[in-house]
Amino acid sequence: MHLVVASQQLNLVVVTFIYAKVYFRFLQANGFKQQYETDVEFADNIHKIASLPFLEPTSVVEGFELLCSKFGDDYPPILDYIEDTYIGRVGGSTRREPMFPVRFWNMHNRVLNNQHRTNNKIEAWHRKLNCAFQCYHPTLWTFLDKLIKEENSLHSDTVNAKSGREPAIQKQYESLNKRLHSLVETPHPTVYEQLQAIGRLLDMSLRAIRLQCMPDKGFGKELDKLDVLCINRLHNCTWSGKLKDYQAHLNERHGSCDSVQCSLTNYGCHRQVMRKDFGAHLNTEQHQRSLLVFLEKMLLLMNTTISVNASSMEVETIGSATEATNNSTRVNDLYDELQKCYSILTTLTQGVQTLQNAAVRLNAESSGIDNLCQAIIQEFNKLKKIMGEKDTYLTGLGLSQEILQQELSSLKQKVADIESVSFDGALIWMITNVSEKKCDAQSERQTSIHSPPFYSSPTGYKMRARLYLYGDGNARGTHMSLYFLLLRGEYDTILKWPFNHKVSFCLYDQSGQGRHIIDSFQPDIKSNSFQQPRSDMNVASGISKFFPLTMIQQDDNNYVKDDTMFIKITVNFADLSDMILPFAINLHPGLPSQIQQALIKQEIQRRQEAVQAPPTTPIAVLPIKTHVDE
Repeated sequence: MHLVVASQQLNLVVVTFIYAKVYFRFLQANGFKQQYETDVEFADNIHKIASLPFLEPTSVVEGFELLCSKFGDDYPPILDYIEDTYIGRVGGSTRREPMFPVRFWNMHNRVLNNQHRTNNKIEAWHRKLNCAFQCYHPTLWTFLDKLIKEENSLHSDTVNAKSGREPAIQKQYESLNKRLHSLVETPHPTVYEQLQAIGRLLDMSLRAIRLQCMPDKGFGKELDKLDVLCINRLHNCTWSGKLKDYQAHLNERHGSCDSVQCSLTNYGCHRQVMRKDFGAHLNTEQHQRSLLVFLEKMLLLMNTTISVNASSMEVETIGSATEATNNSTRVNDLYDELQKCYSILTTLTQGVQTLQNAAVRLNAESSGIDNLCQAIIQEFNKLKKIMGEKDTYLTGLGLSQEILQQELSSLKQKVADIESVSFDGALIWMITNVSEKKCDAQSERQTSIHSPPFYSSPTGYKMRARLYLYGDGNARGTHMSLYFLLLRGEYDTILKWPFNHKVSFCLYDQSGQGRHIIDSFQPDIKSNSFQQPRSDMNVASGISKFFPLTMIQQDDNNYVKDDTMFIKITVNFADLSDMILPFAINLHPGLPSQIQQALIKQEIQRRQEAVQAPPTTPIAVLPIKTHVDE
């Protein structure tokens, strides 16, 4: 679990760093570099955009919208890029999810908590490690040696950190960090003033970076072209050449000149090492054992010398008294010196023994550390395997969740269709969110929508309607298109085919004035659209220019209220005449079906009686508009 949290925190820091880096790279790639370097006002506005990560997460969108309202015509490409990548485009009443959400790149809380805002420390450590190896494929022993040195360095840094000694920070950066922390902790009254203040601070930071001393590569190239002589020319080396080739000459011709032979060669240490490595050689086990042999021989020699001098002093009877006195003085002086050497050698011997004990202890600790490293590596591999299995499980779980979500949506649609199902050959279709669906049809995300299925009877035809809110075919962009479809049903084999019943469409006027839009068409029995369905549904057929879009797009039209419209689909299974059909369609939809049927019969009877009676005044009859199916 700790590994997962660490990985998420690392990703967050990396994404936070990427905001500024990719933002300025975008400016350079799109030709804004020169304007940024020469136009002070443009650079100031760019710094305001770069200050968005330091706002509170809930104020980022507000700050971006303020910048959009205040900037001029030079900024739309930059603002569009920031909106698409980091803010999210406006879709309807909300913003869509951007490529990098605000929670990934916002640094407000990191500044308050004095946390790192970039991954510069990681990159610096990586460069340091590369410089230590100086090659891509080191040998195993070189690899282990460098890792041990790096571990010692990290251990030293850890000890310093635990003791309260923080790494040194340049004064200019420390001052800028304190000012930024103060701005974030006590912000200005308005969001725009806060962006201005942070933008000025970023400008100061960038100016400080530009003032830093940078290596002069041109001067370095001029130095490499200088003619030089070898420093070993006094030792008969006649080489001369360019400065850039001098180091290669030293490595090739004089690489062994700086090597020295250990002074304890006669006591078992035969190593010849470079002078720069001689200090490390003195601490090796081979040199320490040779030093111990040397000291033992010195002690033996001292004891032998003292015994010989004492014997000669006892048997010495020849010589004058003056010469005897002088010899006695010299022997005493020599004895004192030997005593001092003996004391020094005794101390050194004890030190060697201490070093040997320390070496044994270090070897034991090293073995323990090796075993611990092996155990940690094994545990890490186990954790890695567990994490891989967990990722695989989560991936499969996500796929299963998507499938279940799709099935749930399908079940919800089926339940909704069942709740609104009709078995009398007529359907009143309520269409909500008309403006959003019309936009989807215009952008071709979803060009058409389907009504719930309805039936002529519980064992009859299964039907539905299809609506193109932005038109279909040659009517696209000018009219709404409305079509009728036959679906495959369970009782198709016992029904009469082809389907030859007139279909009528009615767009309701919601103002109460009764100005409904009614249109109908007679099926073409030769068309495949009205044969027995062999697939889930037949080809749609209907009226491509059902209603002009210009009337729907009016704000005060009577056919769309509260972003909702109602369309009635009626199939004339009773073979009502064209004179009666408008009356049947215009009946109050809230009446029960049996009442509607009774009213239709009364109207038919009334009209028949009116036809049989002698006409007193001419009656104007408005026939229904009829189409042949398209």
